[in-house]
Amino acid sequence: MTVRGLSRCAAATDSIASLAWPATRLGEAVRVAARAGGIALRDLDIPALQPPADSDDGFARSVAQVAVSLGVEAEPTSAPAGDVEMLLRKAAPALVRVPLDGPARILVLVPAGVSAQGRTHVVDPRGHVHRIATAELRDLLCRHLELPIAAEITALVETSRIPRHRRARARRAILAERLADSRVEGVFMLRLPGTAPLLAQLKQASVPARAARVLAAHFLEQALFVTSFWILGVTALVGNLDPGWLAAWGLVLASQAPLHSYVTRAQAVIAIDVGALLKRHLLAGALRKDADEARREGAGQTLGLVVEAETIEDMAIGAGFAAALAVAELVVGAVILATGASAVLELALLAAFLVAGAAVGLRLYRARAAWTDERLALTHDTIERMVGHRTRLAQEPQETWHDGEDQGLTRLFARGRMMDRFVPALTLGLPRAWLLASVAALAPAMMADTRTAAALSLSIGGVLVVQRALRRVSQGIAGLAGTAVSLRRLRPVFESATRAEPVASSLASSLAFDTQRAPGGSPRLLLDARHLGFRHRGRAAPVLSDASLRVSSGDWVLVEGPSGCGKSTLASLLLGLREPDEGLVLLEGLDRRTLGAAAWRRRIAGVPQFHENHLLGASLAFNLLMGRRWPPTPRDLEEAEAVCTELSLGALLARMPSGILQPVGETGWQLSHGERSRVFMARALLQGADIVVLDESFAALDPATLRRAMDCVKARAGTAVVIAHP
Repeated sequence: MTVRGLSRCAAATDSIASLAWPATRLGEAVRVAARAGGIALRDLDIPALQPPADSDDGFARSVAQVAVSLGVEAEPTSAPAGDVEMLLRKAAPALVRVPLDGPARILVLVPAGVSAQGRTHVVDPRGHVHRIATAELRDLLCRHLELPIAAEITALVETSRIPRHRRARARRAILAERLADSRVEGVFMLRLPGTAPLLAQLKQASVPARAARVLAAHFLEQALFVTSFWILGVTALVGNLDPGWLAAWGLVLASQAPLHSYVTRAQAVIAIDVGALLKRHLLAGALRKDADEARREGAGQTLGLVVEAETIEDMAIGAGFAAALAVAELVVGAVILATGASAVLELALLAAFLVAGAAVGLRLYRARAAWTDERLALTHDTIERMVGHRTRLAQEPQETWHDGEDQGLTRLFARGRMMDRFVPALTLGLPRAWLLASVAALAPAMMADTRTAAALSLSIGGVLVVQRALRRVSQGIAGLAGTAVSLRRLRPVFESATRAEPVASSLASSLAFDTQRAPGGSPRLLLDARHLGFRHRGRAAPVLSDASLRVSSGDWVLVEGPSGCGKSTLASLLLGLREPDEGLVLLEGLDRRTLGAAAWRRRIAGVPQFHENHLLGASLAFNLLMGRRWPPTPRDLEEAEAVCTELSLGALLARMPSGILQPVGETGWQLSHGERSRVFMARALLQGADIVVLDESFAALDPATLRRAMDCVKARAGTAVVIAHP
């Protein structure tokens, strides 16, 4: 590209930047983008505020806070420089931060439709929609990355022997190679949160409309199938082999192929999208589940719920489509049979078979429910035995290790045999019995010779359509029976997903609150807990009563007491993991309902006790930065390594083959008790919160390591609440 080409590119990007919204109208921009994407919003006035633009993190926090207040989710998304154009084609509705000097500015992207190939729709601050080239928008977002190397690449291309008409393409290829490791950030995709009702999420993803198109295409496919039989009836069955009719018959058969291909592909795409939304909704429900309730269920029942979630995804989507398509085929088949050679008898026979299928399906549901309950009980018992394997080896008498195992397997086998009796009868017996019975019902009409060949051919076509529909219905009933059982088991998770979480009731206060995080200055009261009381569910005596605590900036507060006195309960109340039955917790004068749960978590980070903390089976970097962001920036990785070094984990990083990117956890590099404790501390410190609550985090450290860890926490956190035994 020549210098003149660069000037034209710069002019185009400057023109796009003129469509950007000022950050003071962030709330209005979110509202416009979300409504264009069909997302229902809360009725909340967003004040004109200047979000913190001193860093990308501050701007991202402001976007997230505004979006949550309006009832949507703003997912920060990044992509390699070479994939930015693909991201922009799929991002809308979205906000894009314009990488310009000065105050933060944002572009509002709205859905462009199928016809807008290579174009992106952008709404300006006056509400006008502009169609701009996606490539030009990509140039705007990547300009700050390309400018330092643009002159060098241009000179290289100009001095090479590349033909002039290929130089622009060569320049783009070299730029993509040089920027392969550079990521472009500042794109915020708007969507309904995972906690929104599942039906609303499906509607926002256009699943009902797409499913309706699939059903319409399937109806047309069935109509063509029946038409082919009608053509056979008026030609071959009466000996009229006219070339025109034969050509029409071939054309009708050929027309079914693209329709069948479309139905199959669209069904698979919808299944993938629905599965993703379902998993997201279940994950949101699992994360919002009451901690005490999850602890009572144990690992075995939790794993059982995971298995049931997989069952829903595998069965519900396929079975749902099979049932829907089967209903369409049954309607078509019933209409055809009503116009056929033996209408009354065939329709009565069809009704009888549908009643029989429903009865067998009900029996199958009951048998599967009993089998599922037995399987989950056996899974829970097996997992508990596996988790406590070492304890059982050391403490339990050997002759009792396998008590109850054979009995449980025998019960499960018996339930499975009962269930297996109904599945073949439903999926194999019902369609085949229909074919035999319906052909037998047509025999008198064929022998009487009182019907035309076209009517007989239509009846035969209707019988085949109904047989295929019954096969689909049988498969759908079998799948839906398993889905219904899984839904019954997962109902608490679905209910947890829609459980309300505190959202900032005063967005102005919450955003202004985020801007007051500058360190230094005179000490100020950060945390004020007044007369807290808490009682565990099902217990009469409170575990905590009339507890008060005041923490100012720079304080180190030590909370001591014997086991069971409520220290960890106090920590969970301060962190917002539990709601107090009595009293009030204030953060710089604002309670959790005023700030919202997200803002509260940003300001107070916690390190729970060792048995309540966990290392995920991923890289050490992910475990350290999961409370910050992922994927990380190079600066994030450097800071994580620095914190690990300050916590005396430098030797551990040196031993790991992949350093901070080494997989850890149960399936990776095994860490000692003390190393895990320090990783948990580093995870909280890297969140950059104002207050860190450490619940017995120093108990597993030797004196020298303890001293270095305390120095690191003092330097990184400044204000801390430390819980320890006397």
